[in-house]
Amino acid sequence: MTDDEMRAMPIPALQDEGLVFLWLTGRAMEVGRVCLRVWGYTRVDEVVWEKINQVQHVIRTGRTVHWLNHTKEHTLVGVKSPPPSSHSDSGSELK
Repeated sequence: MTDDEMRAMPIPALQDEGLVFLWLTGRAMEVGRVCLRVWGYTRVDEVVWEKINQVQHVIRTGRTVHWLNHTKEHTLVGVKSPPPSSHSDSGSELK
């Protein structure tokens, strides 16, 4: 999938409010941030985890000369909220 195809996905139609978890490679971090904005989400967090193999060793691939690039995975967390209303049932407003 190209970056343009990813941005053009109909993600905004999936929900009016809620969370999205976007799993991506290190190369696509900035594209992912742009996608969240285009889709109407605000990035609120990132989840990063270290990849290990079956014998609990960190996966490192030096073949590409990007030593840390293949040792971790990324997920961007975005939130889409409705605009604040003029009234609130709970007495508090989203700010």
